[in-house]
Amino acid sequence: MRRRLCPLLLAVALLALPGSAAAHEGAPGLVYAVDAIRPALPGGVVVQVQSGLAEQLVAANPTDTPLDVLSDQGEPFLRISRAGVFGNVASADWWSSNSPTGVLDTPDAVRRDPHPATPQWRRIGSGSSWGWFDHHLPPAGEVPADVVARARPATLQTWSVSVRYGGQTHQIEGNLSYQPILGSFLVAADPAPVGLVATALPGPLPGLFLQVPPGLRLTVLGRDGEPFARFTGDAVQLNQRSRTYVEDRTARGLPAGAPGAPPLWGAPTSGSTLTWLDQRLQFPTELPPERFVHAAAPVVVGDWSIPLRLDTGEQRLRGTISWQPVPGTTAQAAVTEPRTGSRWPYALLALLLVPAGWLIARTRRSRARRASH
Repeated sequence: MRRRLCPLLLAVALLALPGSAAAHEGAPGLVYAVDAIRPALPGGVVVQVQSGLAEQLVAANPTDTPLDVLSDQGEPFLRISRAGVFGNVASADWWSSNSPTGVLDTPDAVRRDPHPATPQWRRIGSGSSWGWFDHHLPPAGEVPADVVARARPATLQTWSVSVRYGGQTHQIEGNLSYQPILGSFLVAADPAPVGLVATALPGPLPGLFLQVPPGLRLTVLGRDGEPFARFTGDAVQLNQRSRTYVEDRTARGLPAGAPGAPPLWGAPTSGSTLTWLDQRLQFPTELPPERFVHAAAPVVVGDWSIPLRLDTGEQRLRGTISWQPVPGTTAQAAVTEPRTGSRWPYALLALLLVPAGWLIARTRRSRARRASH
């Protein structure tokens, strides 16, 4: 038992270090939401807010018509469609949208001309969805004392972002509100397949601790079905192009490249345990369905599943997500879920976090080139 307990305690300690994921750094109860899109976008084209390293806008556009995100000057700095995701690397807004604080070492040419007349599009993703740090969203600060004392939902600020679709400009309108804390989500793991030890680790972005018997070979698959981690019998390797790897690193505040194929396996690490943050263990909305919010006791509101590939076939790590209501809460506190004008699948809320590592690496190369001259 002691051999199993020590790696688990280490895993919990690692997840508790600064840099672990947080919904936001302001007071508890702050919620970002999209109120309306005017005029409405076509069905299937969705924009929502997601909490992670910091609040992001996330958009999905599975159509052939580009969805352009616009700067205050009207230039497009981000383009999303079925053809992929493209960034206008000549725009200062593109560079700042990849930093939670908006501070990034932009190229000299962009500093001289932050709003060029001619975009320079660079492909940055192969999917039809993307998340970016939009600085029209107000920062999460302290909630006024009188708002907290009233213990009722309250709108604190509003915001607006412009996008263009098919030649027409649309306004994404949203708000930052205070919602009294009504409860929390609890994540648990079911008994793992024979020989494995799996433990769910709590947090704003939950994690998982996995221990594999020495000598057993298996591969953990990521959110897109790609190989994420492989246990080779006496070591563990991570696919640095896995979306799950990128999301885990970004949530911890560590550099990571962009996801893609084929796999790029990192150096093996001796041992048979692995700990990582995984969006598959996170409930996709701020609150559960309204019928569960004021339950008298904890109630299971969802489940999660992570596939494993073994020589003997596919197995799965499984578990549940429960809602733990705060004792004594009443229905006076309004229950609101993000409104988008669309009931697109919850999968949108688990979109890719911005691959900040790609930008960090590019910035370092740029600095090195300047230093060499």
